[in-house]
Amino acid sequence: MSVSIGLPYTDQGEILGYAIRSILAQSFEDWELILYGDSPDNQTRAIAHKFNDPRIRFYENNSRNGLAATLNQITSVARYSLIARMDGDDIMHPDRISIQKRAFDSDPSIDVLGTRAYLIDESSNLIGLFKEPSLPETGEAFLNSNAFSHPTVMATKKWLSENPYDESLLRGEDKELWLRTWKHSKFVKLQDRLMFYRRPRQMSLTRMRKDEAYNRHIMSMYARYENSAFSRARRVAASHSKEKAFAAIGLFGLSSMFFDTKWDALDIQEFSTAYKILERLTEREAFDSVAQTSVTAATVTYGDRWELTKRTVDAALNAGAAGVIIVDNGSARTAQTELDRIASADTRIRLVRLKSNGGSAVGFAQAVRSFIQSDGEYLWLLDDDNECRPDALGELINAARSLESADRAYPVGVCAVRPSNPLHAAIHMGVSVDSAFPPQGSFMYFDLFQRIRRLLEKLKVQTPKTPGEKIIDVPYAPYGGLLVPRESLEVVGYPNIQLGLYEDDTEFTARFRKLGGRLAICLTAIVNDIDPKWTESNGHAGLAGLIHASDSKRTFFAVRNRVAFDAKRSEESRMFLRFALNRLIFSSAVIAFAIKYRKFNQGRQIFAATKAGLKSDFSRIFFGAE
Repeated sequence: MSVSIGLPYTDQGEILGYAIRSILAQSFEDWELILYGDSPDNQTRAIAHKFNDPRIRFYENNSRNGLAATLNQITSVARYSLIARMDGDDIMHPDRISIQKRAFDSDPSIDVLGTRAYLIDESSNLIGLFKEPSLPETGEAFLNSNAFSHPTVMATKKWLSENPYDESLLRGEDKELWLRTWKHSKFVKLQDRLMFYRRPRQMSLTRMRKDEAYNRHIMSMYARYENSAFSRARRVAASHSKEKAFAAIGLFGLSSMFFDTKWDALDIQEFSTAYKILERLTEREAFDSVAQTSVTAATVTYGDRWELTKRTVDAALNAGAAGVIIVDNGSARTAQTELDRIASADTRIRLVRLKSNGGSAVGFAQAVRSFIQSDGEYLWLLDDDNECRPDALGELINAARSLESADRAYPVGVCAVRPSNPLHAAIHMGVSVDSAFPPQGSFMYFDLFQRIRRLLEKLKVQTPKTPGEKIIDVPYAPYGGLLVPRESLEVVGYPNIQLGLYEDDTEFTARFRKLGGRLAICLTAIVNDIDPKWTESNGHAGLAGLIHASDSKRTFFAVRNRVAFDAKRSEESRMFLRFALNRLIFSSAVIAFAIKYRKFNQGRQIFAATKAGLKSDFSRIFFGAE
């Protein structure tokens, strides 16, 4: 069964081209597109007619008839039994028609089928999940809701012919239709997000006021659905108040505040996927950098983690790495045998074996050294439990090249997003770097003033997750997912092997900015952690995780190295009092936790590590896990 797609347009200009291209990109190809111009301007008409596809049919009104009339005209000329709505400023997900048609095929009793949507702004930047209610179930609920995001709707031609839009309404024609038909129709809304729904950041308050006036008119048409006269009076009064509020806010130029009420944040994985789809549909897709670049991935493993390592290596090669260096940092004998087998099975894999586990600093220093001896252009550092997405490397290369072109004389590095990393997750959710990362003067990730500011702001922030801001500068980063050009490594040097393990990556990557370069996170490059963090394996996180940690040696190095890093930063910024206050609060918390959980030995280990960190005493060297 074929599908008719109805696209009415007026004066959308060049963004109409995005809408049409998204239809041409549909995975379901058996459709017709009815492009119906409602007395459009010359520019938009020209854009519509530049598309040459035999499945497109063109119609046009000589005078402006309105959206409701144009939609009814589309229904009358549609050839097929299913009609999909579309607006001239929105963008379809490539699988929209396929998924909706499949739903109709599985349940022919459906009359109207909508979906959920992503929100984009006037520049086609992906913002997040468009906020909309669930499908109403009562007449009063339909009065409160528009039921569907109108351009996501697909309906049968029979139903649309029997239930035409009210052409007397210049606005709210969809809401009136749902109120008129819900009792005798079957409405369904899919949870799939199959539309990129456009709303401008500076929303037109004049239009919002007119919409509200039409909304009152529609409420009066269906007042029978109100529970009582009082309920109706209250709803009408609220509508008048809202209209007056729009007018008042317009005087202060604050219309953008309404934009943030229209969306919710997406998780890192879905944002990255949706962003790339939108990028492709709006012709902003970057060139295939991986095929034109020599990238060597490098990972460090230890113990009996060869199975995790194999998954990391396979994913890196699948993403386009030309080769992989595996540094065997004193693995168990059985793991050594398996690593030998992995390396011998693929000539792209090079195994470097260290006699004993000297910690991540020693392992990654060896990885950098081995790479410098090769002829690769970029080194891609990965933990041995990092499973990257297939497109992660391409995204990192594009990001690195953009930084290099802007700061050619300085060291640059780009790290991937690690969804399990709380700092990365915070940045992705829209928290500023200054609010997410512990500031100078903090102690063991804690800063009293930052906590107070977060409480005051309630972390209600505006998203940076737009194509113009997919690369965000950060003060430091983990090894896992870090891409560095060869020239930058020659400036930055090697990880500090004195640190042993923990925070050695922090110290290493912090050098980029200290040397006048840039270190950034690429929001569209995803690297997943297969194995949980060691301090969280006991069911606790943060300080509680340290207190409950079973490996006191790991605890010592984690605390000593972070304290040394924080102390040096506070000294450089001359924030001695702030550092001392945060240290006092942290130390008090350690005592309280040690007493609460009866972990006195672990508490003493934390204090011993703190003392060593404050003195920059790195005499204690890591020789593997206890």
